[in-house]
Amino acid sequence: MKKGMLVFVFFIIFFSLDVYANLPDIITGKATSQLTNVSITITSSNTAPVLGSISSPIFACESISLSYLFNATDNLDNNLSFGIDSPDPFYVQTYSSMSNSTNVIYTGEFYSILLTKSNAGKNYSRTLSVSDGSLSDSKQVNVSVIEINNAPVIATIGDKSVVLNNGGNFYYKVNVTDTEGGNQDSGNISFNMTFISGNAIFNISSVGVMNYTAASADIGSYGIRVCATDLGIPISRRHPNISLCGQTGENQSDCESFTLTISQTVSSPSSSSSSSSISSGTGISCEPKWGCNDWGVCQNARASLQSGVLSGEDYRIADAYCILNGWEDEKTCGYQYRGCLDVRSCKNNLTRPLQLQACYYTENPSCSDGIKNCHSGFCEFLVDCGGSCGACPSCSDGRQNQGEAGIDCGGPCPDVCIAFASPGVGGIFDAFKSINKMTAAVTGIVLSIFSVLFIVLAIKLMRVMKLNKG
Repeated sequence: MKKGMLVFVFFIIFFSLDVYANLPDIITGKATSQLTNVSITITSSNTAPVLGSISSPIFACESISLSYLFNATDNLDNNLSFGIDSPDPFYVQTYSSMSNSTNVIYTGEFYSILLTKSNAGKNYSRTLSVSDGSLSDSKQVNVSVIEINNAPVIATIGDKSVVLNNGGNFYYKVNVTDTEGGNQDSGNISFNMTFISGNAIFNISSVGVMNYTAASADIGSYGIRVCATDLGIPISRRHPNISLCGQTGENQSDCESFTLTISQTVSSPSSSSSSSSISSGTGISCEPKWGCNDWGVCQNARASLQSGVLSGEDYRIADAYCILNGWEDEKTCGYQYRGCLDVRSCKNNLTRPLQLQACYYTENPSCSDGIKNCHSGFCEFLVDCGGSCGACPSCSDGRQNQGEAGIDCGGPCPDVCIAFASPGVGGIFDAFKSINKMTAAVTGIVLSIFSVLFIVLAIKLMRVMKLNKG
C-alpha cells in the first residue's frame, strides 16, 4: 500500500505543477479556477512615455535635409521632451502635440542639416529618447544616406565678340565644377557644343576649350550652346534605393548658352541697353530651423569669471539662473555652452535657442553623482543615465527595473503583466469542467489515469486485507 500511495502522491504533485488558473479577482475577491491566463494590470499614477514605431533604416538623400516624424504617447500631459545622442548632423525636436480620451500624443521631428557628399554612403546609428521628466523610453534609429549624382555646373560664359581688325581670334575655356568629377581638366567631364543660329564654324575640345580665328566670311551673330556631362556614379556605388532621391545616378549635364558676334571693326555701344533689371520683389521668407549640439561640461561660474574665461555679462546671466534654481553657493553655481546652427541657413538669429545656461557644478561629474549633467563628451538624458552613462531604464529595454512588476510590464509601464497561479489539488476537477473541447479530451485522459490508479490501490488494499485475514 505504501508503494501505491507513493505513486499517487507523485502524480498529484507533478500534475499540480502543470495546471494553471486565474488569480483571485482584484475587485470582488472571488477566486476562479480555470485553465486560462488572466491579465493583471498594475496601475500607477504616472506611466512612462512610449515611443511609437520608427522605420529602420530611415533613408535620407544627399543634398537634402532629412525630416522624419514619429510619435510618443503618455497617459498624462507631462510636457514630453525628446533627446538624441551625438547630435550633428541629426537633431530632434517637438513638432506638435494633441490629446485624446486616454493619452497625450506628441509628435517629434527627427531632422538633419543639409546632407553633403561627406555624409553620402554612410550609415548612422542614433538613440532617440523621450522623457516626461522622471520616466523615459528610447529606441535606436539607423539612417542610411543615399549618395546621388550631382550635376556639373558651368560657370556663366556671357556674350562674346570678335573683331577682325584686332586679329579676329576667339579663345575661351569653359569652367566646370562637379562634386563627383572634379573640373573641366579632370577627364571626367565630356563637352558638346551646338550652334543654335548660324553655321557651325568651330568646335570645342575635350577639356572645354574654344579656339578659333575668324575670317571675313564669318561676320555675323552666332547663338551657341555648350553642355558639360559627367560620368555618373559607378554602378558599384549606386544605392539600391537611389530612386527615392528622384534619380538613377546616371550621367547628368549642365548647359550654358551665349552669343558670339563677329564684326570687321569695333561697333559703337547701342543707345538702348539690352540688359534688364529683374525685380526681386519681396523675396521668399525663410523660417529658421535650429539644431543644437550637446551642452558642454558644467564649469564653475565664479572661477571662470575670475580667470577671464567667462564674460561679466554671461556671468550675470548664469548667476541669475542659479539663484532661480537654488544654486546660490559659489561652489555649485555653474554654466555651460552649446553650439546651435540653422539647418536652413536663413541668417536670422532672432529665434536662435539659448546657447548659455546655468547648471549645478560638481568638480568630477560622473554617472553616479545623482546629478543630471554632462561629461565624457555627452549629456545625460535623465539623472545618471543616457549619454555616456548606461541607457535609462525604460519599458522596452527587456529588463525588469524602475519598479516594474515584470519585464517591461506593470509598475510605470502601460503594458500589463500576465500572471499565473496553481489552483491546488481541490480545484483541479472544477477547472476541468470549464475548459474548451480540446482540453476536455485531456480531462478524459487524466480521469482515466485517476481511475486506473484507484483500481490499483483497491486491488492492493484487498490483497493486504486477505493477507491480514490469513
